[in-house]
Amino acid sequence: MSHELLRSHAAALQDNAKETAGRAAASPEDWLLQIAAKNQTAAAIELARELAISDAGEQLDAIEWRLVGQRLKFGEVPLSLLARLADPLNKLFLRAAYFARNHIDPPQGGSGDLSSELDLRLIAVAAGSARLFIRGNSLPDTTGKSALRDGVENLFSALSAANDFTTFYERLGGIGESAARSLRDTLHAIEQEECSMELRWHSPNGSHHWAA
Repeated sequence: MSHELLRSHAAALQDNAKETAGRAAASPEDWLLQIAAKNQTAAAIELARELAISDAGEQLDAIEWRLVGQRLKFGEVPLSLLARLADPLNKLFLRAAYFARNHIDPPQGGSGDLSSELDLRLIAVAAGSARLFIRGNSLPDTTGKSALRDGVENLFSALSAANDFTTFYERLGGIGESAARSLRDTLHAIEQEECSMELRWHSPNGSHHWAA
């Protein structure tokens, strides 16, 4: 399916899902309508995810950020929760990318000019879910390396060893001390909000997954 056709189909499916959900809410005794509403909503969520990944394009990597918790049971993300988690998570990706490129921590815990270069941004919130999609510029630099891809790859390498403390701390060396602090801050913010988080990285080299 072409990108434009996918976008058109996603919009139509989301409109149909909303319309059916409205009718289902008005007729709670109609169990067939309840099932139809649930199925259409699930299909709209999945297609929204596919569209977000497609939007990332060939030169952009998509990072899927799924939040799970009691406050999110209706698939909505409170702004206070998003604000608390967004800053440390943003710093985590930037600092890991900076370390991957320069092999040193960014000055004063910042990210230098890399923030503008990577241009990390929220590109989609999957309809009816607490799934956010972030993308950033993963074009190779003059050396043929992509700071974003290398940084995120090193991050997932460390996270995948979270159950093995020795290996985990060894692999944290691949993202640097500054990014490791941002990882700690992100996990602490998640714990304070009494929710959990899943990360998926959709890249040309495949999909990577981690759950906190």
